[in-house]
Amino acid sequence: MNEKQNDGDKVDPVAEHHSLRPSPKASRPRRNRRVWNRIFWLTLPVCLLFGIYVFALRNLPTPVTLSTITALAERVEFLVTDRRLATIPITGMRSTIESADKDGACLTGTFVPDIGAVIAYERPVVGEVVISLVSGSASLPAHERRLTGPLDLIADEKCSKRADPEVACKTTPQHPACSPIRLPIWGRVRLGQEPRPVSASGQSSGLLLEGQLKVQARSLTQLWGIKIGDSGVYPISDMSLPVGARIEAADFEDRASFWWGTAYIDPQKVALQVQLATEATGLRVFRPGPERPDIITVSGFTQAIADPNIVRLQIALLGLLAILQVITSILPLVYEK
Repeated sequence: MNEKQNDGDKVDPVAEHHSLRPSPKASRPRRNRRVWNRIFWLTLPVCLLFGIYVFALRNLPTPVTLSTITALAERVEFLVTDRRLATIPITGMRSTIESADKDGACLTGTFVPDIGAVIAYERPVVGEVVISLVSGSASLPAHERRLTGPLDLIADEKCSKRADPEVACKTTPQHPACSPIRLPIWGRVRLGQEPRPVSASGQSSGLLLEGQLKVQARSLTQLWGIKIGDSGVYPISDMSLPVGARIEAADFEDRASFWWGTAYIDPQKVALQVQLATEATGLRVFRPGPERPDIITVSGFTQAIADPNIVRLQIALLGLLAILQVITSILPLVYEK
């Protein structure tokens, strides 16, 4: 009887094996943990790429810009940075500190300002051009003379042998008196002048009458030492300048913020026809009224959406992110089966 009882106490091996196997409910957390681990390691590169993308946008190198201005202005002044390129041809003029009757008062030849001198060209809507030595010094090689500012050089009928443009141009349009006179600009520029009270003659001189500003930038060819495209130029901004505004480089004291161009004096037109260009990284536009100027510069966001090389790089990164996103969305479905 004891043997039967012992036989009844024996454990079935098959039942014992099934009892040791984990239940489906117990194995589900492990499976989910494996799935989430795989998702984590797949999404980590996506997050890293996105972080690198944001960091790169915030730390893009400042692009080389080219700003050009076409304007009709009564005044433009510049601080000379190169004597040779700022040499001004003059004829039939005299200095305001001398009498027109004084022997040798009539000036002709070249007017060579020294480096650091401030030169201004000014021409009211109706009138002759005035070349001002605002500060600094200059030389007149033809007369072996030195001039120190402030002083003005103005046209004098007693010195000029040039025909009257109003008379000559009516009879002979090809007359030399009808040809525009070109005055060089090379240095750090201020274009225009804030409105001032009218003078006794009824004219408020120095205004910017109208103008057009175009800003372009050079494409970024390398990022962190890796070539991302070829060099090129893309447009940034094209805007009209308000009347009475004053324009200069954002950092006027920066020696690298120089301009080059010309001021044309057309006898048959009013004021000065100004053509300017600069590679200054920023411009300040002072408008009548507001005390703070408008700053015109190329921001990182503008560069990111306008630079064709950066746009192509972003498209490639977005394509890679899209592929990784598809993979991370499919894998959970595969592992749940």
